[in-house]
Amino acid sequence: MDSSLSNYTVRVIPGRELSGALCTEWTSLQRSNPALSSPYFCPEFTQLVAGIRNDVEVAIVEDSHGLVAVLPYQRGWLGNARPVAGRLTDFQGLISAPDFPFEPRELLKKCSLRNFSFDHLLTSQSAFAPYVWTTSDSPYIDLSRGYAAYEADRRAHNDELIAVGRKFRKMERELGTVRLEWQSTNRSDLEMLLRWKSQQYTRTGLRDLFTFPWITDMIDRLFAAQTPDLSGHLVSLYAGDRLVAAHFGMSSRHVLHWWFPAYDRELSVYSPGMSLIKLVAQRCQEHGISRIDLGKGDETYKRRIASGSDQVAEGSVDLALSSRMFRRSWQLTRDWVKASPLNSAVEGPLRWIRKARDWFSFR
Repeated sequence: MDSSLSNYTVRVIPGRELSGALCTEWTSLQRSNPALSSPYFCPEFTQLVAGIRNDVEVAIVEDSHGLVAVLPYQRGWLGNARPVAGRLTDFQGLISAPDFPFEPRELLKKCSLRNFSFDHLLTSQSAFAPYVWTTSDSPYIDLSRGYAAYEADRRAHNDELIAVGRKFRKMERELGTVRLEWQSTNRSDLEMLLRWKSQQYTRTGLRDLFTFPWITDMIDRLFAAQTPDLSGHLVSLYAGDRLVAAHFGMSSRHVLHWWFPAYDRELSVYSPGMSLIKLVAQRCQEHGISRIDLGKGDETYKRRIASGSDQVAEGSVDLALSSRMFRRSWQLTRDWVKASPLNSAVEGPLRWIRKARDWFSFR
């Protein structure tokens, strides 16, 4: 199949200039491809970030019949681009029909870009395969047959949900009646969640994301967003009168994306974070949610509660050979150090490098 874009018109518009008519076409295009069900692929998400940042652009690919593909991105220094919201975006890629043929380097040229770096790109987008460095699992919970079927399937594989239920009952006996607020509007709950999350970042040596004003602004705007295609979603778990765990994410129609969970570490013996996700899964069907995306990561709890996983990729599309070789060499060196006996010896410098990288990534 011809992958040339010569038969298409490609134009670039600022994210803030997305019109209602264009968003309608974008939504139709997104819904034509089941792999693009995540909220990250909705035009509303790009619009929201573009309302905060002035570097968001959208590549619009059209033929004589209308829109055929969309690539939202943030333009950085010297024509280097990355997905909208950068590493905060857990699913990345081109919004198009599954079989749309194109060559990423040609698209970059038409957008006057030199590079497009990604770290959560769907591997099902085979056009990017030559530019992929590594792949990772992105687990999900499948609730399409209801919670009971999901739990039966998980119990056949491990006893994680049984253990969570046991700790839940202990928490309720010792702390008081447990209740879940499915769509909390309590801003103090959100503020507590962000404090817990900031403490977690500091404790684990990661850059505190909430020191970046645009990220807290984005969360505030998502908190207020309540539409079928993009809705901010704060759930709060109480035991008695005490907030024990909370999660802030976003949903789009039948998909809930698990994004910022945290819990009261003083109560870790009860595993309140696991009780939270189990109770949310139990409530999903009544709210039309059939899938919870957990995001990339090899955390043990994700593996034990997930129904399956998608594959996402890290890599870079570069027009210049020298740039491509440099980025690839850096990635290979990084992975070699992680797997070698040197890893513990250089953990301190690597932590500093990660923080510096995060500053550039999230600035």
